[in-house]
Amino acid sequence: MKRYLLITLLLLPVLILQANNLQITNVTQTGNNISFTLSWDNSWNTTNNINPLYPNNWDAVWVFVKYQNQIDNLWKHAKLSSTAGHHSISGGGATLQVDPVQDSMGVFIRRSSPGAGNISSASVTLNMGPRIGTGAFNFKVFGVEMVYAPQDTLQAGDGLVSAATYFSPITITSAKQASGLIAGELYTGSPAIPATYPMGFNAFYCMKYEATNEQWVDFLNTLTYDQQASRIEVAPNAALGTNAYTPSVTQEGIIEIVVPGLNNTQPAVFGCDFTEDNNFNTSNDGQNIPFLAVGKGDMLAYLDWAGLRPMTELEYEKACRGPRPRISTEYAWGSTNYASRTRANIINGGTATEASSATVTNGQVIASSGAASQGPARNGIFATASSGRESSGASFYGIMEMSGNLWELMVTTGTGGLAITASSNGDGTLSTNGNANVATWPDPFGTTGIATRGGSWWETSNSTVFTRIAYRHNVAVGVGRSYVYGIRGVRSAN
Repeated sequence: MKRYLLITLLLLPVLILQANNLQITNVTQTGNNISFTLSWDNSWNTTNNINPLYPNNWDAVWVFVKYQNQIDNLWKHAKLSSTAGHHSISGGGATLQVDPVQDSMGVFIRRSSPGAGNISSASVTLNMGPRIGTGAFNFKVFGVEMVYAPQDTLQAGDGLVSAATYFSPITITSAKQASGLIAGELYTGSPAIPATYPMGFNAFYCMKYEATNEQWVDFLNTLTYDQQASRIEVAPNAALGTNAYTPSVTQEGIIEIVVPGLNNTQPAVFGCDFTEDNNFNTSNDGQNIPFLAVGKGDMLAYLDWAGLRPMTELEYEKACRGPRPRISTEYAWGSTNYASRTRANIINGGTATEASSATVTNGQVIASSGAASQGPARNGIFATASSGRESSGASFYGIMEMSGNLWELMVTTGTGGLAITASSNGDGTLSTNGNANVATWPDPFGTTGIATRGGSWWETSNSTVFTRIAYRHNVAVGVGRSYVYGIRGVRSAN
């Protein structure tokens, strides 16, 4: 994700951060319009594909805007027009379009016709709604890479049946989505699943990657002092260079305090410091590595702030498998091939070009290390110009690291998770204590509602089981943080 900070009416230098080469630069604001330059790599649109072995979809960037009134200094979420004609885009080396959303929380920017390649220097102008306050405003424009999963059937489960550990083989069709599922239909002892629960049939966007250290820093740097105190493990007024998270493993020390906050008045400023030299946000400071000091409340807070929502268990299987037939014991890359990798194989550690020195093979995954000095690898580490789905570890739709790296946190089909709906998106605003407050989401302080799928870098046993698409890891996700959980959200397509 790229963040760009504009200080309106003040001639101050701007700060540019980079992740996965998504960049938002040259931000300017005139009246209700905000303009910027957008670029990202490896964009695609395959809507002309007729081969069922490959997807018919596209990638996109979810763009949203935060603004700060220089009187109250609080960062608020800007509403963007829900009318496509109010926005414009040109250049970039491809024909692009802006897709607004009904709740005005942001826009999707994507290719409008088939093609593939890098998007460079597209000129974007978005129309904002009224803002709260008067005088000068500061603006931040954020982008998250997403992948579109079209409306289609889903073959849930992979044929294995073991109480609640796997879904029973069931095909989710339009009729199933419209009627819901009866008790016991999904797995032994499953509750009735209401028709309002997103079961993967309807179209949705999914984050292409797990949220990175850079994205988490960007999030923290828009919160108040009290909100930050809930989302880190030290006081925001701790000294420069203090780790924001007590390191149980090495990579929990990547995010540090750059400017200490003042008690309840001025929030801290955070940065990435993989090298731990107090020289923040340099090219080798781990910005592209997924953030791993995650708890349920952290994941929900980030998605609420970004205008996204947590994915459901069934949407996870759809994002991995697509409409393809189920394969027993398959992984996210659509086969049973499996090649474990760890950070011991990593070269260029902490940089945007982290790579594995291991021999390229199908089914590569960051898993089964168990060494406290290890951790997840940068997003998209196995994807190259010559890699295929299996060798890159991509899902059917091109979503990365759905098996391995970090456990995916998602809304369960059991107790505490069934109230969520397709339109249960975050509203960009957190509670005064920095918690998500979407009524239909699982309780951030509860012990139910969130499930895990996909395995992590840490597994020392059963890693080949944990990383399967269909395996339901029956470990309760409580309120504490763990170095094996990640953040990935979705958003239903209009």
